[in-house]
Amino acid sequence: MRWFGFMLLVLTGGPDELLERHIASLDDRPVELKGTVTATITTGGQAEIRGDAVWRAKAEGAELIFSFGHPEYLEDHVSFVDGQVRGQYARPGQHSELTSFLLDHEQVMKAGLFGGSLRPDWFLALRSKKVRPKGRKDGLQRYRCSVRNLTSVDVYLDDDGRHVRTVYRVRKPAGMGRTPVQSARLRDQVTTVTEFFHWEEQKLTQWRIVYERPSIRWEYVVEVETLRRDFQAP
Repeated sequence: MRWFGFMLLVLTGGPDELLERHIASLDDRPVELKGTVTATITTGGQAEIRGDAVWRAKAEGAELIFSFGHPEYLEDHVSFVDGQVRGQYARPGQHSELTSFLLDHEQVMKAGLFGGSLRPDWFLALRSKKVRPKGRKDGLQRYRCSVRNLTSVDVYLDDDGRHVRTVYRVRKPAGMGRTPVQSARLRDQVTTVTEFFHWEEQKLTQWRIVYERPSIRWEYVVEVETLRRDFQAP
């Protein structure tokens, strides 16, 4: 195993060189992605809904739209425009868990992190967020970013320098019970949002977003139909 790890380090040039290779490969033109999305919601039972997906991003701006058109779940629509993060209701007066997360932790959108290499300003996020190597996990090189109000943000690259995963984690300390015994039984609440990017060679074919906290799991699977970098950003 030590010999394998040494050879892998030689082939990739080490984690710092791998990150630089990834940054050098990025395209900073505006991007538009269109496809279909399947949302699977697990909260005791399980429900599935399908719709259309649109992602647009330019320097210092991005927009995510999942259109379902169901009376119980109309859409997810989160945008970062003119320095403000805004979100539409999934149903009257209520945001989805994913939209709520992006609104509560707006730095994820503002810092150019959410969407990963689908953001023209992704390289700025990697440069400015105090990225440091954190070893290998699941056969991938892991880097940790320092982001305000989040417990951790881990970015994963494969050995070809492609961005394949980002994990956002927020830990909310347990409250105090009425008695010491009750307090001892309480547990911190951990919320994670994970982005998975599936590549075939240099073509992105799937973007999967998973929101999880105790007893709740929302999964969105976006099948990419078109990805353009030559459209005119508004």
